[in-house]
Amino acid sequence: MRCPADLRILASTDLYVNQEIYTGSSTEVYMHPECTNKENPLNTKNLLFLGTRVMKGKAKGLVISTGSDTLL
Repeated sequence: MRCPADLRILASTDLYVNQEIYTGSSTEVYMHPECTNKENPLNTKNLLFLGTRVMKGKAKGLVISTGSDTLL
């Protein structure tokens, strides 16, 4: 499943995402609700971006941007 918007993860269970669309790496990344980088909030494991693929797990999130306002 592809992420339909930019969102902040509020809760997740065993969530792995392929971020190849914006990192260029096809490695699956473990994502979770905790903010891991206070200095650069865009470089965290608690944000999903438009077009990234959920490979495994589940999550609940809050949409932070849609359409032309998304990061990509």
